[in-house]
Amino acid sequence: MKKVGYGPIGYVKAKLIEHAEESPTNFMAEAVKLDEIKECYHISGPYDFLMRMAISDMDKYGRILLKKLANLPGKPHFESFL
Repeated sequence: MKKVGYGPIGYVKAKLIEHAEESPTNFMAEAVKLDEIKECYHISGPYDFLMRMAISDMDKYGRILLKKLANLPGKPHFESFL
């Protein structure tokens, strides 16, 4: 995929640990500000959100999870897959 200018596409499920009334709204508002997040959906089931993210490489993927997504409102817990 790199030859045509694309990197991996990642999907991240997020479950908020803090469930204050404004937590989902605050989480989504901040998540969509991140350039790497291309789509963010509030979903039902055991997770609260499903996000699609575009990344350039696996090192950047790890940095985004640890430095950006982990600091979003609601103290989210993540499960991700590529």
